Amino acid sequence: METIIPKKKKDLTSEEYYNPDSPIYKSGNTGLDILSRNAWLMKIPYLRDKIKDEAYRIGSQAGSSFRTLEDIDVKNKDKYKSLPKYTGIVPEGNTNVGNVDLLKQYIYGNQGLKESKFTPKDDYLSFLPSYSLKEKLGTSGTGNYLSAMQKKPINAQQLKDLESVIKTHKPVFYSDDTKSPNLETKLFYDKEPNLGHYKSGFGYDEKVGLPYASISDAWDFYPKDYAKAWGETAMDSKGNTISNAKNTQEYQQSYLMHKAGEPFKIYDRVYIDPITKKPISDEEVLAMKASKAIPLSEIEKTALQSLKNSSDNTRNPNILNMIKSMKKNKN
Repeated sequence: METIIPKKKKDLTSEEYYNPDSPIYKSGNTGLDILSRNAWLMKIPYLRDKIKDEAYRIGSQAGSSFRTLEDIDVKNKDKYKSLPKYTGIVPEGNTNVGNVDLLKQYIYGNQGLKESKFTPKDDYLSFLPSYSLKEKLGTSGTGNYLSAMQKKPINAQQLKDLESVIKTHKPVFYSDDTKSPNLETKLFYDKEPNLGHYKSGFGYDEKVGLPYASISDAWDFYPKDYAKAWGETAMDSKGNTISNAKNTQEYQQSYLMHKAGEPFKIYDRVYIDPITKKPISDEEVLAMKASKAIPLSEIEKTALQSLKNSSDNTRNPNILNMIKSMKKNKN
């Protein structure tokens, strides 16, 4: 008999991704148990809106990887009003930071995130929308982070990896499973997003001849991976340890969140000057591409047009010179 090897999430089709196996766990909450076995109920417009509101209410409670029945009970909702909300952005002290709520983006969408200007070579789950967090979380600290890597290496191996990528043009990737740790989110953003098991690394853009650091994450609650990564109890309702992930509260709750929300991806790059190791802005990279007559994606064209139309005289002079050169070539 042929052994069937389960697919990894990155290899799933959209149909497989959006329709994982239903949970078999019995939580003791009638609403949860019925809904998790009848996900089609979420397609009913009025009911779907109510479910989304409940998903956000429960998901925004700052807590562990799952919620207790007490947390879920609508009668107890007032006790969380005075506490910091979980927004997908790591709080500083007791204050939520950043001007975006990633959980709200996941549940409702339309939170003003800009599409990512770049696409990874291995574009996993390509059917999901991909966004950038740079505008919402800021990037003023990127240069300081790169400088710190050189003067007092945060991770000596990562600095060696960057030099190797510059020399060989072969990418190096990090994740929770690699020997070297992930690049810190501080390299990409001023405020820290909660990206869970994200991936990062160094790559080389042959078109513009520059190395870059990248960060990517699927912001979702895909139940098979969620239960494996965050499962704390792995027990049935009687307290017995079990091995079937579909029979855990983590699987049930993440399945319902997966069905209630609109998963998306985060992808950002920081281009790096190979000599000075200072960051190069996205706008300058786009201008470099255009000046070299490199075909641009529709997103890149829009970003570049916005740059041309800008009246900001404080822009990088390199960008201005490249735009002037592009206009001369066009004429």
